[in-house]
Amino acid sequence: MVSSVIPLNEPLRSSVRWGSALHTRSSEARDLMLLLAFGACTVALSALVKGNFGLPGHHILLVMPPLALGLARAPRRNGGLVMSTGALVSMTLLAAFGRPLGFGATTSSLLAGPLLDLFCTRRAKLRSPFLAILAAALITNSGAFLIRMLRKMSAVDSKALNVWLPKALVTYPGFAIIAALSALVLFRWEVSVEDEAGKCG
Repeated sequence: MVSSVIPLNEPLRSSVRWGSALHTRSSEARDLMLLLAFGACTVALSALVKGNFGLPGHHILLVMPPLALGLARAPRRNGGLVMSTGALVSMTLLAAFGRPLGFGATTSSLLAGPLLDLFCTRRAKLRSPFLAILAAALITNSGAFLIRMLRKMSAVDSKALNVWLPKALVTYPGFAIIAALSALVLFRWEVSVEDEAGKCG
């Protein structure tokens, strides 16, 4: 059954701005389709928004808000993994039609979902839902940063690396923070740490 794979995440559901009433009649199949769609949305945004503005690490802005919205609309355990699966399927289809995503966008789309699962499930220990999303965003962009740096190092172009690295050390964490802040509109933060700890068990 789908419910055994994506059971309701009760602590997360209680902290969503729209409240638990929105999800009272929500079915597992509906939520599964929603999560897959939000995962595909991250790939569509990355494919459509081409400008990099000369600022590395910006793809997290196209990935984290849709994933956070997905968890807000369908607060299910393993929801992030489902969204990353939707992203992977979409990336495979794009590649088949000759439109592959870059390494940075691919890394962000695949890493962010499982990391949101990890930290949102245990967010009581992080003392805030916002810190959970921030941790996921920072680690996601750190992974994208490492992938890009290794690719530049393998190109044996020290000049390009020396120009890129100082900027990237600032923009990758900076964009991760902005992406996490954008999730503030999706969640309410009034849930106390004690209540969260009790609900997370």
